[in-house]
Amino acid sequence: MAAAMTKLSHGELGRLFSLATERERLADPPRMIKGRQLLWMVHDYHKFDEEIGAIMDIKDLMSIKLRGDTGLETFMNSWDMVVAGMQEVPVESILEPLFLEQVRAAPALREEVAHYDRSRKGTADRTYAYLLESVRRYLERQHLQRNRAAVAKQLGNPPGSPAFPSTTDHKRKKGGKGGKKGVSPDLLRGVAPLTE
Repeated sequence: MAAAMTKLSHGELGRLFSLATERERLADPPRMIKGRQLLWMVHDYHKFDEEIGAIMDIKDLMSIKLRGDTGLETFMNSWDMVVAGMQEVPVESILEPLFLEQVRAAPALREEVAHYDRSRKGTADRTYAYLLESVRRYLERQHLQRNRAAVAKQLGNPPGSPAFPSTTDHKRKKGGKGGKKGVSPDLLRGVAPLTE
């Protein structure tokens, strides 16, 4: 894990990893830095003052913007991260209009938002939970479609992908089409040694 984290790190965090790795290498006796040590460094690097964080939480939530359908996953990740990081999560009557304002910007969720708008206040389909679930279901469908497309592409054996070996034993007839004179059928099947 340490090697992978060091390879992926850059900037200030990468410099800190390099210093820690060098410090461990120069220790007496020399030691290798462990992945959990680097992980702890990442945690320390990204920590912030909880008092400032508590003041900024609602501002952070209000600053999250959805930029069309392509940014829906990023939006949800940011939304979930900020809500999870709040000391006091706002009540749903505050979260719902903030979330709805952003979800209205996603053309892919037009039907879900229309259903929300048609539903009566106080029903299950006109809640923050309904909106959250609608977005999550949409993202899950998109994820499954991407996975399905990747599998279909792989099964279609696109150019450049390795071919699968034949499962049948093809017997070669003497003098048949496509054969070369003097070449052993065993050699063509890959079971005879190459000799002259």
